Amino acid sequence: GPFFVGGWSVDDVLKRGAELKRHGYKVTYSLLGEHVLDRSAVEQALKTTLQLMEKMDKNSTGNVAIKPTLYGLYVSKGLFHKTAEQIIDCAMAQGVEVEFDAEMRRVIPDTFEVFSEFANRFPHRNFVRQCVQAHLSDIFDLMDEYELWDKQLRIVKGAGVYDEPDGIVLKDAEKIMEQYWAIA
Repeated sequence: GPFFVGGWSVDDVLKRGAELKRHGYKVTYSLLGEHVLDRSAVEQALKTTLQLMEKMDKNSTGNVAIKPTLYGLYVSKGLFHKTAEQIIDCAMAQGVEVEFDAEMRRVIPDTFEVFSEFANRFPHRNFVRQCVQAHLSDIFDLMDEYELWDKQLRIVKGAGVYDEPDGIVLKDAEKIMEQYWAIA
């Protein structure tokens, strides 16, 4: 079934989000899962995410993070684009943002391409943000290629949770922080 960071169901995670907001936190909801190859699983993730946004109220409203490979990128870029558009349209109706999460390096170009299409289009551009990993050795080239410098971004150092080939990610913490601040 659908699991979130912070809850086992849509209702659970919205309750937890409302609790965090009462303590002054801003919340972003993220459905757990990635590397999905099955259209029915993509459809279930979409259905759950739309349900989440439709059930948000003033106490639980928050942004939504989407992992591209959970929402269809491994099936096809076209499916991911279609799924992302449905999520963004729902988010716009709710007045919340959608963050395109960063995953392994091999899916970053397609992720950035789909994100950029929305980020360059009114009114979608006001409701989308891209997570950018500073530890990627070629992040500046990618940001140039997909024209991300003037877009809404969330910059992270990079968790290093993906098993990447040598040379893809920087290992030196100081160099990663240099790249982080250069992007910021």
